[in-house]
Amino acid sequence: MNDLISLATESLSRYLTLRPKEIKEAQPMKWPRHIGLMKLEAHRYDVQDYGNLLTLNTNAMGLMKLATIVLTPNQGLDVPLLLIDVMKMGKKRVVFVEYYNLCACQSDILVEDLHQKYKYLADYKEKDHWYVKEREPYSLIKTCSDDRIVQGILKDEADAYGQWCLQAMQTGNKHQEQNIKQLKLFQHRMIQEGNPSQKTLERVLGKEKAELFFRHCIMPVEKE
Repeated sequence: MNDLISLATESLSRYLTLRPKEIKEAQPMKWPRHIGLMKLEAHRYDVQDYGNLLTLNTNAMGLMKLATIVLTPNQGLDVPLLLIDVMKMGKKRVVFVEYYNLCACQSDILVEDLHQKYKYLADYKEKDHWYVKEREPYSLIKTCSDDRIVQGILKDEADAYGQWCLQAMQTGNKHQEQNIKQLKLFQHRMIQEGNPSQKTLERVLGKEKAELFFRHCIMPVEKE
């Protein structure tokens, strides 16, 4: 799944300045520790004038592979938080492109156009988690068996979001304090009420370290 992660980060880097950042917590990550039936590979980036980018490549014995990309605008920029997951199981592909608008911004025409572009793909029927109701309507939760389409979705969404961020940077952080406050509340809910990566991280790291990893690396809000 590193190819999908690279595709997205390369597209984002056309608009945003990404600086690799060392992850001291929990590297390498595998479960069980001495066998490694499930392995996770994490990379983190500081994004200039934006915030944090975390990528996570999960491989469960080759039976299930998951690429995760989390973009957290913890500088208070007027853009949504973006969480992307691509899951592969055999020939099945599930794509999650989740936008969470925690700021004062309006929707972007590019991401709305992409929602229409990929509307023909079958929706993925997921369980009813609390955060499902918090997503923006232009999010994509789709199933697909064509890797080329999956790659197209990732590139399109990364390009659209990168342009959105660039435009917001040019406008300025008009609601910085309020945006950071709302992001902090959302981070707290993700930790207390559950998040998509919680069960996997707790299995690999244990509950306490999983929370620290989420708070410091996946969706950081506090200044380090």
